[in-house]
Amino acid sequence: MTEIIPFKKAVFHQEEETTAAEILSQSRWLITGTIALSLIIHFLFFGDYYLTYDDAYVFHVYARNLAEGNGFSFNPGEISHAATPLLTFILAAQHFLFQEGALVTGKFVNLGFSLGTTILLFLIAYRITSNPFIAFTSALVWAASPLEAILSAGPQDFTLFTFLLLLSLYSYLFHPQSIWTYVLLGLAILTRYEGALFAGLLYLNHLYIDHRNDEFRWKDAFVRLIVMIALPALWFAYIGTHSTLLPSSGSAKLNPWALRKIPHFLGGILILFFPILIVASVIAALSQIRERLPRFMFLFIWVTFCMFFYGPFLDNRRYYVHLLPFIGLFSMTYLKMVSEKYFRSPKWSQIFMFGTVMVCFFFYFLLNIYYYDQTRSDQKLTAYPAYKEAGLWLKNNTPASATFASEEIGVIPYFAQRKVVDFSGWLDLQSKQYREKGDGINEKMIQYLSTRKPNYILINTDIVTPPRQQLLANDPRFKLEYQVPLLGKNYVLIYSTKW
Repeated sequence: MTEIIPFKKAVFHQEEETTAAEILSQSRWLITGTIALSLIIHFLFFGDYYLTYDDAYVFHVYARNLAEGNGFSFNPGEISHAATPLLTFILAAQHFLFQEGALVTGKFVNLGFSLGTTILLFLIAYRITSNPFIAFTSALVWAASPLEAILSAGPQDFTLFTFLLLLSLYSYLFHPQSIWTYVLLGLAILTRYEGALFAGLLYLNHLYIDHRNDEFRWKDAFVRLIVMIALPALWFAYIGTHSTLLPSSGSAKLNPWALRKIPHFLGGILILFFPILIVASVIAALSQIRERLPRFMFLFIWVTFCMFFYGPFLDNRRYYVHLLPFIGLFSMTYLKMVSEKYFRSPKWSQIFMFGTVMVCFFFYFLLNIYYYDQTRSDQKLTAYPAYKEAGLWLKNNTPASATFASEEIGVIPYFAQRKVVDFSGWLDLQSKQYREKGDGINEKMIQYLSTRKPNYILINTDIVTPPRQQLLANDPRFKLEYQVPLLGKNYVLIYSTKW
């Protein structure tokens, strides 16, 4: 018979459980240590790096326009393709209050969401296991993540998204009758649209638990659904009248290229993983969860799906960040189960568990050194200063009505405060058909830009190959006005145009 970790029998009965305040009081030193470590790691990565300044400054452009009364748009007065709204609204409030100071306050607000996630993860892990060690180490997986710290400092929306997922999960597990669970799920969807999958699975799991406990009521099911979809429905009704429903970044990633990769992915599974064994394992795991921890069924399904989906479709490590709390919780719980099952001696069981955790976190903390070296060492340069200088040059040397074409739509547009003619395929979906990945300028793209008639064109010679650079240099319609040193040996080139 499979041995499992004993969970508290009354874990989901609010009147019998230890309150959050009592847990925080009893574990104040563990929580204080976790938060202190999290602060140290976050402040190591509070600068502007590749993984923060790209999408983060796109949010800032939307937020500043919103704060200045220009509506939810990237280029004021023009139709803009959708971007997820909640973080934008939070940043817009900061731009309204602090103007340029929002570049700094946005980092600290996101840091607050990250610390809130740490505390929520500790509380959830403690309440379902009654074990402070599992609670501490689970929270540490999130708190000590260098990639999360970099994204949080952007700010990007993964930190807010994870915070809302944990907060809605906490409400669902320990306050199952609270309608606030579904308000929070609606906000999670507005933070990142893939939150709809998490919300939908949680909703169905709640119906299953009610049916299992003979507590199912159609009225409750209907009210929860309406509350959960009310805010997203209002948002989509607004944004759907003048934009794509999916963010343009999602449209760019979920493309035929990804679909063509599926046969290779499936082929790898057939050769390496034996799908029958995978299906059998999943069924066995779900059967165990359904009997032992039925409220966690949706979470297991969601994490499993995301682990397989993000790799072949999106190929971007950022999309795994919000899975860290759940992977940490599952891993630490399973480690304790294994240590208790295969070591009869409590002493050796503890030695194995603590030793394994120490080895794992040793390598985990080495990641911080690696990321620090990649972002902060003297030998590592970033394009951020060059992009900022190029944007400020446009702001100071061009009329307010000028437009410019650029493949970079974060830092340069933010500091330029000029309308952008995008040829990266993120804002302007029509340009995507002419773009060649990593080398955006070509004859067809120039022909397309001639229909948009930007006053200036910017290119990054680190990305655009010399033959493509010559297309602009040899074209009499373009005149080189300014060049900004970039990454030691390259340049951001600014051309004026005469169409």
